[in-house]
Amino acid sequence: MLQDDPKEILRASRDADKIHEYVLEFEKENSQVVAVELKRDSQPKSLGELAERLRIRELGEELER
Repeated sequence: MLQDDPKEILRASRDADKIHEYVLEFEKENSQVVAVELKRDSQPKSLGELAERLRIRELGEELER
C-alpha cells in the first residue's frame, strides 16, 4: 500500500493524532464528571450525618493539640 501512495503514512499519522486528541478530550470530560459525582457522594445525607462528621473533625482537632 505504501508503495502505491508514499504519503499514506503521513495521512495515517494525522488521523492517529486526531484520534489521540479526541480520546484526551473524552478522558478530560469523563474525569470532570467523576469529580462532580465524588463531590456529591461525599456530601452528608442528613443533619445527623453532618453532626457526626463535625464531631469527628472536632475530636481529631483536639487530639492534634
